[in-house]
Amino acid sequence: MNERYVSELAEVLGWPQPKFFQHSLEGDAAERYGNQVVRWAECRIDGGVFLQINHHPVRPNEYSLCVYAMRYRICSGWRYLSLDTSKRQRSRVFRQLRPFYDLRHFEDAPLRSAYRSEFPESQGWTWKRIQQEGSRHYTEEIFS
Repeated sequence: MNERYVSELAEVLGWPQPKFFQHSLEGDAAERYGNQVVRWAECRIDGGVFLQINHHPVRPNEYSLCVYAMRYRICSGWRYLSLDTSKRQRSRVFRQLRPFYDLRHFEDAPLRSAYRSEFPESQGWTWKRIQQEGSRHYTEEIFS
């Protein structure tokens, strides 16, 4: 995970600086995916709202993002992106991500309502629903 690029992404989208984590796969996951270390970052604000950025364990430039705002029953769903050494490429990707992940969408009730109207599939989410169904994955929307 390129922490500099992830920090840059968080800053552009208005989120606080991320905290970075990692976990070694064990058990069934290790059997399916091999002995991999999973890396991710979280940008949290008060009220339990956070942006999670996952790093692809095999493809070093690939990431996925999702906003969880369970208090407001919002889950943005996961979208995939690629970040490379080109500042121009990263700037373009960051602009494409703004409609889905900019922190401003989640800061107050009118903005959250507007987000739900624009993305109706993002509403009605609880941790229980995510546990049962899993978060949405938008595989057709790969930003590069």
